[in-house]
Amino acid sequence: MESEHTELRETDGIQDTNLASLRLDTNPLLTQVEAHLRSAKPFAAQDEYGNLQIKYETVGEPLANELGINVIMSICRMHINSQTVQGNFKNDEFWEASAEFLESFSESIVTNRHIWGIKISNCKTIIDNVSSVVEKFHSRTIGNLERESYNRSTFQQTNTTKARSLFKRREAYE
Repeated sequence: MESEHTELRETDGIQDTNLASLRLDTNPLLTQVEAHLRSAKPFAAQDEYGNLQIKYETVGEPLANELGINVIMSICRMHINSQTVQGNFKNDEFWEASAEFLESFSESIVTNRHIWGIKISNCKTIIDNVSSVVEKFHSRTIGNLERESYNRSTFQQTNTTKARSLFKRREAYE
């Protein structure tokens, strides 16, 4: 009886794992978006347990209140994450999805600006910058190039080996 044994090998071991992790880690990008909304500089600080946390040093007036920043960041996290970047858009599908996001996001900002503490003069800045970041992030899905890039980093090798069945007589193999 023959069985297939599949083994995943990384071309450069740990280096490929780190590269994939870096490409899928959306935290630095999301931190930049949040820093922009807060008009702040992000920095790493340890909590009482020694865990690193991102904190923000305010350098200007925030573009929205806490509720606004939290809702906008929630929207960003729904669109900027390791799952969405592994999609497969054709060029026209990408531009259609980008236009839909821009329209929906713009409507949300303008409709909720009073609740979210956004000045009318800051609406365009928020809309332009957030939609630009989301668009650039999603452009990685065009033509499935992101996933193909992962495939170049790792490859799959299938080996066929003979294995004994527990239910067949030993003489059949000798």
